Amino acid sequence: MDNREIGTRIRLARRDAGLTQEKLAEKIGVSTVFVSQLESGSRAPGLETLVKLSQTLHVSLDLLVLGGAPGGDAEACLAALVQGRSPRQRMLAVSLVRSLFAEMDRLDAEPPEC
Repeated sequence: MDNREIGTRIRLARRDAGLTQEKLAEKIGVSTVFVSQLESGSRAPGLETLVKLSQTLHVSLDLLVLGGAPGGDAEACLAALVQGRSPRQRMLAVSLVRSLFAEMDRLDAEPPEC
């Protein structure tokens, strides 16, 4: 387990949940400093903390510990994929996903071909 990677996934899940470090700390019963240390990878979360994070952030333990493992949270997985990319690359990814979803919607609306 890489503490930095786990910390990054915690940070992404926290942001996706719309929580500040302060609010997350309050909800799981730890200090804001501890949450900051978890997110930076300078401290490793114990099992009890991981369970509380998973429940509070509504993501699987697999996602927090292993990343995009099967059964993980798809939104957090997508966020992790674009992390570290340039703004231009992120916009291109968003454009591609929008186009993909538009095509899926179009295909779903058409009657099946025989």
